[in-house]
Amino acid sequence: MRKKAVVALLLAFVMAFMPLTAFASTYIPEIRVEDEVAYIPLRIVAYALNAEVAWDRTDRAAVITCRNGEVHRVVIEDVGGFIENGVSWVPVEFAVDVLLDLLGVQQGIDLEIAELLGLLREHDVEEPVEPDPEVPIEPDPEVPIEPDPEVPTEPDPTGRVERIDLTLWDAENFADVREAAFSTDLPHGEIAVNYIEYMSDNLGARSAFTYRELEAAVWIVEELLAMGHYWGNISVQEFTYWEANDMGLGLWGNLNWNTVTSPHILGVGREYQLRPDRVSQNVVLTIPGQSQRKIVVGAHYDSPPYASASDNASGTALLLESAQRMLELNHYYTIVYVFFGAEEVGLIGAYYYHESLSAAQRDNIVMMVNADVIIEGPYIIYGAGSAPVMTDELLEEITDILIDELMEYILWDFETILAELDEMGIEDPFSMLPFDSLDEYIELVRFNIATIPSEMLLLETAMMGLIDPIIDPVAAQVSAIAAQLNEDHDFEILSIPSFVAGPSDHLVFLMYGHTVVNFVGLERLGVLDADFVAQLTRYGEMAGDFTATILHTPLDEFHFIEYMWPGMMNANLEALSIFLEAILTGRFS
Repeated sequence: MRKKAVVALLLAFVMAFMPLTAFASTYIPEIRVEDEVAYIPLRIVAYALNAEVAWDRTDRAAVITCRNGEVHRVVIEDVGGFIENGVSWVPVEFAVDVLLDLLGVQQGIDLEIAELLGLLREHDVEEPVEPDPEVPIEPDPEVPIEPDPEVPTEPDPTGRVERIDLTLWDAENFADVREAAFSTDLPHGEIAVNYIEYMSDNLGARSAFTYRELEAAVWIVEELLAMGHYWGNISVQEFTYWEANDMGLGLWGNLNWNTVTSPHILGVGREYQLRPDRVSQNVVLTIPGQSQRKIVVGAHYDSPPYASASDNASGTALLLESAQRMLELNHYYTIVYVFFGAEEVGLIGAYYYHESLSAAQRDNIVMMVNADVIIEGPYIIYGAGSAPVMTDELLEEITDILIDELMEYILWDFETILAELDEMGIEDPFSMLPFDSLDEYIELVRFNIATIPSEMLLLETAMMGLIDPIIDPVAAQVSAIAAQLNEDHDFEILSIPSFVAGPSDHLVFLMYGHTVVNFVGLERLGVLDADFVAQLTRYGEMAGDFTATILHTPLDEFHFIEYMWPGMMNANLEALSIFLEAILTGRFS
């Protein structure tokens, strides 16, 4: 029974290190007790710390890779565990060792907690029972042990691969420049709509780190050259999966290969598309202005494994049309268009781009304008603003807000842990836990919140809609432009400041203090047909009753969108093309 208590403490400890936004989904996984030995799934421990787990079928081993690249190889049977239905079960004692090891490698561990777990391991966990040496346990040679089909069987993905082709982006590969596909004599938005159709029909499933993503990047460069942009103003920033991990890039500070290869990112049966050297890239176009101060305009071109007209051929197309039109227009600021790669797996391209800038270059950014999923519906929306500066007072305010917001889940976690210990027959559960009451448990949560880096804490609370953005002078001027366009062109461009924290590449810039403008195009839940809503696998309220609709589904396809919302794409792209042009030709205080 005392061993089971160690399991409960272990799980409580694991939950304490889960990301804040995962708090609502924490749970006590199944605990198995066989012959008085308690077992826990190995993946629970590794995944809680965002380590990767792969399967090596040669010796039935789990390969755990920490964020710094350190590899732990675990032969399940050798540590007293077993595999059943694709799940690797290991003894709790071993799981505690792994947990401490991974914590030490990845993020350091509080000495008191280490000592506490060490004492529990020493005094409360029974030694594993060794098999009788006189009765060796061997598998039946006529029934070879094969990994369960649900266990990943791909080759060990942890070994780094050297870059395969370093000449992809040499100028001579792009010497044959074609004619521009479209004329700027077309009405605003039509060029972009044509690009959306082309990408949807010919460049779908642009999953991160794949050849199709590379094909899309090459096509973007070719289109920019065809418009008449100078080769010297175009650059390609390549980055590998391993570099991203070494730099700690990603929305939550890490990138997991299991995410990259998951069905909702890569798709099913598309492993052949993965580039062996795990490379993605940003395409960057710079149009010099009178000032070295710059406006960054961004859109990601990678996608889920669908045609992905909305997510995000639409934003990519808007940038392409803008880049062509700005060749003919005067503008004060230097304009930098960034077509981001690997957004769907954690904003990796945006992080890499921002990390590549010097402090002086970052200070020169006037604002970042982002375009993502701008044809999910006919409501044209933007959010403009910046994040508040973190102070001790704001930290205390945010912590109180989070505690109130998460109280339901805090109570659920607290009661679940006590219920588990009660079922195990523990008379004094608090003797086995690092807290003595609900109040102390809340203080533990409060302490964990305080350890989150301030930029990440601001970002998370903004994404949860718990703090308001700052409407700074630049954002106020952007809103004045939108209001004037609504009057002059009979547009209905809506300003919703909370969309500053919408989930896309601009979050990187928001987190580091820049003014951001985020474009989206959404629908209202109340006007959607019930039968259509029933087909959707991913939608939800984003602000009020505004909602995304077809992103991350097979319905995200040009011709379906045109059928569902006739003329909507042209209307949205016309308004946003003119809006973006007005921003890029403006002057801001």
